[in-house]
Amino acid sequence: MALTRSAVSAKRIDMRIRSVLAALFCVAASVVPAFGVVGGREAAPDIARHVVMLSTQQSFCSAVVLGPRLLLTAAHCVDQAGGVRVLFFTKEREPILAPIGTIALHPRFNPQAYRKRQFTIDVALVTLPTPLPPAFTPLALPAAAEDGVMNARYRIAGYGLAARGDGRTGGVLREAILRGVPPASDVQLRLEHAAGALVGACQGDSGGPVLRLSDASGAPSEPVLVGLLASARGAEDTRGCGGRTGVALLGPALEWIRQKAAELGSPLDG
Repeated sequence: MALTRSAVSAKRIDMRIRSVLAALFCVAASVVPAFGVVGGREAAPDIARHVVMLSTQQSFCSAVVLGPRLLLTAAHCVDQAGGVRVLFFTKEREPILAPIGTIALHPRFNPQAYRKRQFTIDVALVTLPTPLPPAFTPLALPAAAEDGVMNARYRIAGYGLAARGDGRTGGVLREAILRGVPPASDVQLRLEHAAGALVGACQGDSGGPVLRLSDASGAPSEPVLVGLLASARGAEDTRGCGGRTGVALLGPALEWIRQKAAELGSPLDG
């Protein structure tokens, strides 16, 4: 199936995207807890090439590119979503909407637990019938599972909102650097800004990548994908954005991801 392309100008494209996002996020605010980077900056090209958007009938989420036809995202983004499509942009900000193939939820994902903000393996794979453009490159999975590391620095990225409830601020990939804070487990990790600023996830960021950049002492280490953005809290642990970011760690799901990717026709290296 051919990808659809718009012939309107870049300015009109941006206006149309903002309008669609605003409408969808107004619905999503009351329907789906899909969480964008508040207080972040526009993402650098080195991470932008690994992230796309997922459009559903209710909202938007982010997704990590694991292969030309394979995406990794948060399970809660697609467990009940209808009309899922992948949305990305050309260098000229031209939107391209493409169909998806198969959605595979991790067998231990518990939607009821997620909605109660309890720990669950919030991971899913999405296949594409048409390969992504060469500008998008896979992000490698970690070689081994790891728990959350307290005080380590983490880089996050997502296409969500920069201001809660304002759909006009979505659709731009943003990134931020946060640190690991308690509580943590082998399933989930919490992140906050090191200086206590209001920086973190918001609506639309779910499924975006989380890369560990340092060890617990802050000493830099080779960036490694350890999780996906999964939830958000506001200041003082209230419902909102930018206060505390929840991460679905990939460790418990690594074996399943590799096995399922092979079953879906997109085997991963390692």
